[in-house]
Amino acid sequence: MGRWMIRMVIIFLLIPVLAGCRIVDVSEGEVKEVEYTVLGNEDLPEEVRKLLEEQGQEPFALAYESGGFLYLMKGYGRQNSGGYSIRVESLYAAGEVIHVKTALEGPATREEQKGDGSCPTIVLKLEAREDASVVFEG
Repeated sequence: MGRWMIRMVIIFLLIPVLAGCRIVDVSEGEVKEVEYTVLGNEDLPEEVRKLLEEQGQEPFALAYESGGFLYLMKGYGRQNSGGYSIRVESLYAAGEVIHVKTALEGPATREEQKGDGSCPTIVLKLEAREDASVVFEG
């Protein structure tokens, strides 16, 4: 009889807690694709070039705003060979948050695995957005 009573008390205590649970919509607003340009080394502003140099050979993800533009920089760190590329899988804005997802793609053939190593890096240039946060994925 005592165990049954304890179970009933626990159930009655849990009912208000469970009734207070609800599903909350945490979506960030309307999703919009963002136009961007992939910059080559020759197109990098000097400030961006300096930021990249400061990162060295470690993996990084940076956002830098200057002159009405937002520069999104992603580096995958030191790789054992050359021939790597970075693919932009998605870049979109959801509310005040910009999401960027990239993927590192390795050399497809033995011939592409050249050199002593590389530090694959990509720089994306887009129009700056007021009060925007950036989330790097992948």
